Amino acid sequence: MNFVFDIDGTLSFDGRTIALPITQALTYLIRAHHKVVFASARPIRDLLPIIPEFEHQPLIGGNGVMTRVSEKLSVLQPLPPAAVQQLKQLIEIHHLDYVMDGTWNYASQVSTDNPILRQLDPQRLAQRQPLASLNDPVKVILLNLAPVLRARIKRLLITLDLVVIEHSGEGSLDITAQGINKAHALADIGFEHYIAFGNDENDRTMLGCARQAVWVTSKPELAPVPQAIICPPDAESIAALISNLSDRNDCRVE
Repeated sequence: MNFVFDIDGTLSFDGRTIALPITQALTYLIRAHHKVVFASARPIRDLLPIIPEFEHQPLIGGNGVMTRVSEKLSVLQPLPPAAVQQLKQLIEIHHLDYVMDGTWNYASQVSTDNPILRQLDPQRLAQRQPLASLNDPVKVILLNLAPVLRARIKRLLITLDLVVIEHSGEGSLDITAQGINKAHALADIGFEHYIAFGNDENDRTMLGCARQAVWVTSKPELAPVPQAIICPPDAESIAALISNLSDRNDCRVE
């Protein structure tokens, strides 16, 4: 069977580590010859440090805008140049906090108290570049937006034919090109008939396409996807459910 896992709020609750019971359950999955993919809002650069034991598994980053399979990094669809120009103008006019990701390098302005700093290139694998010189951006996250400004910017960006995901309680907007999502990326790498674990708005399409969805309730204000298994956000419960689903779905049955 194929398994897909979101990271933040699903497998990790501090943005830096995954608890030992979960890593043990994931290792058990792989040793039992199940196929495992990690699919995150993080770019691949920031996904690698949190899964060192599993870095050779297929990876999806940036909410589905990039993949890494057999060590080959691919971008499905960069942001349109006209939209990039608009985003850069918005950032400069409103003095916004942001992270703009290229295929590997990035530009950023993030306040020191924002938790995203804990996961922003922690191993210094990339180069931080000036906003004006970052080529071919693939994803932008706008941070610390006041509600009125956030709503106004979201309406504008939707008119530019972009995917805009608002994260509950975070005051942020994730922005990618139209058609980008984790389910599309999974189809692009030929990953079908999967069990998926997620917890947030950016997981809904992936979970909706899954043979079995698991909704981790780390954001209790959000309604789960229909027909999902509901799992509390603690390591022992998640590890037990992974093991249970592994045993119930023999890897030879697709």
